[in-house]
Amino acid sequence: MKIATKFLKTCLVGGLALGLSGCLMVRTPFLPPLGSGLNQTSFPVDTTFNGSKIGTREGRAESTSVLFGLFAWGDCSASTAARNGGVDVVEQVDADLLNILTIYVKYETIVTGYSREEYEAALAQAQ
Repeated sequence: MKIATKFLKTCLVGGLALGLSGCLMVRTPFLPPLGSGLNQTSFPVDTTFNGSKIGTREGRAESTSVLFGLFAWGDCSASTAARNGGVDVVEQVDADLLNILTIYVKYETIVTGYSREEYEAALAQAQ
Protein backbone atom coordinates (compact mmCIF):
# COMPACT_ATOMS: atom_id res chain seq x y z
CA MET A 1 0.00 0.00 0.00
CA LYS A 2 2.89 2.38 0.80
CA ILE A 3 4.48 1.79 -2.60
CA ALA A 4 1.21 2.48 -4.45
CA THR A 5 0.68 5.73 -2.54
CA LYS A 6 4.24 6.85 -3.22
CA PHE A 7 3.88 5.97 -6.93
CA LEU A 8 0.62 7.91 -7.19
CA LYS A 9 2.15 10.97 -5.50
CA THR A 10 5.15 10.80 -7.84
CA CYS A 11 2.88 10.60 -10.91
CA LEU A 12 0.78 13.54 -9.71
CA VAL A 13 3.80 15.72 -8.98
CA GLY A 14 5.46 14.76 -12.28
CA GLY A 15 2.29 15.43 -14.26
CA LEU A 16 1.78 18.76 -12.55
CA ALA A 17 5.39 19.73 -13.30
CA LEU A 18 4.95 18.82 -16.99
CA GLY A 19 1.67 20.70 -17.22
CA LEU A 20 3.04 23.83 -15.58
CA SER A 21 6.22 23.74 -17.67
CA GLY A 22 4.21 23.96 -20.89
CA CYS A 23 4.98 20.46 -22.13
CA LEU A 24 1.30 19.53 -22.24
CA MET A 25 0.02 22.70 -23.91
CA VAL A 26 -1.86 23.05 -27.16
CA ARG A 27 0.22 24.31 -30.09
CA THR A 28 -1.62 26.30 -32.76
CA PRO A 29 -0.87 29.45 -34.77
CA PHE A 30 -3.17 31.29 -32.37
CA LEU A 31 -2.59 30.52 -28.70
CA PRO A 32 -5.77 30.95 -26.67
CA PRO A 33 -5.75 32.24 -23.11
CA LEU A 34 -4.77 29.34 -20.87
CA GLY A 35 -6.02 28.90 -17.33
CA SER A 36 -3.90 26.94 -14.88
CA GLY A 37 -6.83 25.39 -13.01
CA LEU A 38 -9.77 25.36 -15.40
CA ASN A 39 -9.58 26.25 -19.05
CA GLN A 40 -12.54 26.25 -21.45
CA THR A 41 -11.82 28.19 -24.64
CA SER A 42 -12.75 28.25 -28.32
CA PHE A 43 -10.20 29.50 -30.83
CA PRO A 44 -9.26 29.42 -34.52
CA VAL A 45 -6.75 26.81 -35.63
CA ASP A 46 -5.90 28.69 -38.82
CA THR A 47 -5.47 32.47 -38.89
CA THR A 48 -5.32 32.88 -42.69
CA PHE A 49 -9.02 33.13 -43.45
CA ASN A 50 -8.66 35.05 -46.74
CA GLY A 51 -12.29 36.15 -46.58
CA SER A 52 -13.61 32.61 -46.20
CA LYS A 53 -17.23 32.05 -45.34
CA ILE A 54 -18.49 29.96 -42.45
CA GLY A 55 -20.18 27.36 -44.65
CA THR A 56 -23.45 25.48 -44.40
CA ARG A 57 -22.09 22.30 -42.86
CA GLU A 58 -20.20 21.62 -39.65
CA GLY A 59 -18.23 18.57 -38.59
CA ARG A 60 -16.65 17.81 -35.24
CA ALA A 61 -14.00 15.38 -34.03
CA GLU A 62 -12.52 15.08 -30.56
CA SER A 63 -9.81 13.49 -28.50
CA THR A 64 -9.55 13.12 -24.75
CA SER A 65 -6.76 12.56 -22.27
CA VAL A 66 -6.78 11.88 -18.55
CA LEU A 67 -4.26 11.83 -15.73
CA PHE A 68 -1.81 14.37 -17.16
CA GLY A 69 -1.83 12.73 -20.59
CA LEU A 70 -1.05 9.28 -19.23
CA PHE A 71 -4.07 7.92 -21.16
CA ALA A 72 -5.30 9.52 -24.39
CA TRP A 73 -7.71 8.44 -27.12
CA GLY A 74 -9.68 9.83 -30.03
CA ASP A 75 -9.12 11.34 -33.46
CA CYS A 76 -9.44 15.13 -33.58
CA SER A 77 -8.03 15.56 -37.07
CA ALA A 78 -9.60 18.04 -39.48
CA SER A 79 -10.20 15.27 -42.01
CA THR A 80 -12.22 13.24 -39.49
CA ALA A 81 -14.22 16.32 -38.49
CA ALA A 82 -14.94 17.08 -42.17
CA ARG A 83 -16.00 13.49 -42.82
CA ASN A 84 -18.26 13.51 -39.72
CA GLY A 85 -20.05 16.63 -40.99
CA GLY A 86 -20.19 15.78 -44.68
CA VAL A 87 -17.85 18.68 -45.46
CA ASP A 88 -15.97 18.29 -48.76
CA VAL A 89 -14.74 21.89 -49.13
CA VAL A 90 -13.31 23.22 -45.88
CA GLU A 91 -13.66 26.95 -45.27
CA GLN A 92 -12.68 27.28 -41.62
CA VAL A 93 -11.17 25.21 -38.81
CA ASP A 94 -11.75 26.09 -35.16
CA ALA A 95 -11.15 24.26 -31.91
CA ASP A 96 -12.62 23.94 -28.44
CA LEU A 97 -10.44 23.06 -25.47
CA LEU A 98 -11.58 21.96 -22.03
CA ASN A 99 -8.78 21.43 -19.53
CA ILE A 100 -9.31 20.71 -15.84
CA LEU A 101 -5.94 20.70 -14.05
CA THR A 102 -4.61 18.50 -16.91
CA ILE A 103 -6.38 15.64 -15.13
CA TYR A 104 -9.10 15.76 -17.79
CA VAL A 105 -8.51 17.36 -21.20
CA LYS A 106 -10.87 17.35 -24.18
CA TYR A 107 -9.80 18.87 -27.51
CA GLU A 108 -12.41 19.21 -30.25
CA THR A 109 -11.77 20.23 -33.85
CA ILE A 110 -14.65 22.02 -35.62
CA VAL A 111 -14.64 22.20 -39.41
CA THR A 112 -17.12 24.29 -41.39
CA GLY A 113 -17.61 24.32 -45.12
CA TYR A 114 -19.71 22.89 -47.94
CA SER A 115 -20.52 19.59 -49.55
CA ARG A 116 -19.12 19.12 -53.05
CA GLU A 117 -22.60 19.60 -54.57
CA GLU A 118 -23.23 22.85 -52.65
CA TYR A 119 -19.85 24.21 -53.66
CA GLU A 120 -20.27 23.38 -57.35
CA ALA A 121 -23.78 24.88 -57.34
CA ALA A 122 -22.43 28.11 -55.78
CA LEU A 123 -19.66 28.27 -58.41
CA ALA A 124 -22.14 27.74 -61.26
CA GLN A 125 -24.44 30.42 -59.86
CA ALA A 126 -21.56 32.90 -59.57
CA GLN A 127 -20.67 32.53 -63.26
